[in-house]
Amino acid sequence: MHRETRGWAEASLRFRLPNRCPDVLRVRGDGGHRRKGKEEERNGWSEVVCMETEIEERKLAEELKERLGESFIEYELKHHFGKKRIFVRVKKEDIRESAKLVFEEYGGRLSTISCVDHASFFELLYHFSIDSRGIVVSLRTEVPKYEPSIDSITGVLEGAGFIEREIHDLFGVEFKGHPSPRRLILAETWPEGKYPLRKEG
Repeated sequence: MHRETRGWAEASLRFRLPNRCPDVLRVRGDGGHRRKGKEEERNGWSEVVCMETEIEERKLAEELKERLGESFIEYELKHHFGKKRIFVRVKKEDIRESAKLVFEEYGGRLSTISCVDHASFFELLYHFSIDSRGIVVSLRTEVPKYEPSIDSITGVLEGAGFIEREIHDLFGVEFKGHPSPRRLILAETWPEGKYPLRKEG
């Protein structure tokens, strides 16, 4: 094998193989914690994370836990494709104030909002990049399908308005208090009550 080709293949193999320490640290609001290993992977090798948590990440996560107070449920620390990630689960009714805290107190830049359709609920993830620390903080919360609504964060971050409208079009999640909840992606002729990214159709 040519040297350059062999080097590329070896680098590619190292990237795709699971790490020898594929743990994720999860800390709950009650102080409990546990580590997840390979047996709990959900999406194969891409979910394998080596638990080599840096002091700064753990310090920030604990600080967020303290500052969020009763809004806090749990956090997870992950290294995902070389990115330092903190996933913080918060109560649905406190998402606006939680987003405000990350934005105003930590300089978090809202990258996007993700929506995941689970069996009985939607999971919303608000991804904030704290560029000064090289850490991504993702606020996670759950919205039940029988009442798919949550407070809009446009009062804190005006730019979130377009993302919220997109999620409403595709999943049917209502963002209460949105200043202009009209359609963004779907045509006006699209039938009401049909959401293209819902699993049930």
